[in-house]
Amino acid sequence: MEGPHDWTAPSYRTLQELVTDRIREAILRGWLKPGERLDQAEIAERFQVSRMPVREALRTLEAEGLVKFYPHRGVEVCELSPEEIEEIYQIRIALEGMAVQIAASRFTEEADRRLSALLQEMEEVADDPPTWTTLNYRFHKELYAISGRARLCGIIESLRNTVQPYVARDVSHPARARAAMQEHREILEACRAGDARRAAELVAQHLKHVCDSLVASLRAEKPKRT
Repeated sequence: MEGPHDWTAPSYRTLQELVTDRIREAILRGWLKPGERLDQAEIAERFQVSRMPVREALRTLEAEGLVKFYPHRGVEVCELSPEEIEEIYQIRIALEGMAVQIAASRFTEEADRRLSALLQEMEEVADDPPTWTTLNYRFHKELYAISGRARLCGIIESLRNTVQPYVARDVSHPARARAAMQEHREILEACRAGDARRAAELVAQHLKHVCDSLVASLRAEKPKRT
C-alpha cells in the first residue's frame, strides 16, 4: 500500500476519520488499485492505532462503494466490471447533465475566473498525472456546485468516487489527458455563454469518451487476468 506520499499526518478530529480520509485518498489517487487487498493489521500498525478505528474506517468506505468485505478473503478495493462502469456512466451522464444545465444558468464572472484558473493549473501540470487528476476532480466538483443542488452534487460525487481509481489510471495516458482538457475548455465556454443545453451535451460527450476509454482498457486487460 505504498504511495508517493506518506499517509501519516498529525492527529485531527477522530482516529477513525483520519484513517478513513487517508485510505480514501490513496484509493482515489490510484495508489491503491482495484482488487488490491487491504490488510487491517498493517494499516493499524502504519497509523499506530488499534484495529477498531481501522475496521470502522473500512466500513465507512464500504458504504461509499470504495471497498468491499469478502468472507474468508478480507477487504479489497472495489473492482468493477466493464458493464458496471457503463451503468455508472449512464447514470452520471443524466445527473451531471442536469447539474451543469442549472450551473450554466447561474454562471457568474467569479465562477468563470475560478474555473479558468483551475484549467490553467491543469495545463501546467499536464506531465504530472496524480496532480492533474486531483485538479480534474476539483474542476467538475466546483462546476456542479454552482448549481446549488447539494443533494444532487452529493449523489454525483459518490458515483464519481466509485470509478475514480480507474479514471486516475486512464488519464496517465497523455493523449487522453489532452483530449479531456479540450473537452473541459468547451464545457466552460458553453457555461460562459449561458448555453445550458450545449453544456449538458458536452458533458455527456466528455463522460462517454471517458467511459469508452475505461471499458476498452478493462476488456483489453481481461485475457491477461484469466
